[in-house]
Amino acid sequence: MEWRLLIEFAVAIGYGVLSSVVPIFNAEIYIVASQVGGFTEEVTTAVGCAIGQTIGKVGTVLALRQGRSSRLVRKVRHRP
Repeated sequence: MEWRLLIEFAVAIGYGVLSSVVPIFNAEIYIVASQVGGFTEEVTTAVGCAIGQTIGKVGTVLALRQGRSSRLVRKVRHRP
């Protein structure tokens, strides 16, 4: 396996996580732009973005479910 494919995959996962948290970064446009430029492989970029978006969305849901019961919120709330 080539290192280039692993790096593309890792970057696509990172961009997918970023796009799921910050709405201005769009994973679909990233995939299309990488194909137009001919920089990356189709499958690695698309699958990496999909995995990254899944990780980001699940993380967001879990963070929202914790809500008031999180340790950080309790610590800030009970500060003098």
